Amino acid sequence: MEVATKQDFDALQAQMADLKDTVSILLNYINAPKVVKVEDICRIEGVSKSQINGKEQYLLPRFGVSGYPAGVRRWDLDEYLKWRSIAPAERYRMWQQHLETVRQRSIKD
Repeated sequence: MEVATKQDFDALQAQMADLKDTVSILLNYINAPKVVKVEDICRIEGVSKSQINGKEQYLLPRFGVSGYPAGVRRWDLDEYLKWRSIAPAERYRMWQQHLETVRQRSIKD
């Protein structure tokens, strides 16, 4: 049986430190809030980005208004999954009602 040297011990410590860093990164990724972007929704719904930004905005939660303050339009995964559980025809009807409300509001102003 071979006896470990100080160099072996130092190499093992370095490997353990690398492993600890890797595990820390993975845990941060797992605990990170899950979000979906417009691009993700396009892939899931099978439409292009130009379609979803045009006539297909009813496919986006809150009709495209982001769930985050600024930057990339994105939503919590749970919010999107709840939105997606509504039938597309119902989401489209809700979208039409939303457009009518916006039109009425703009006429009053």
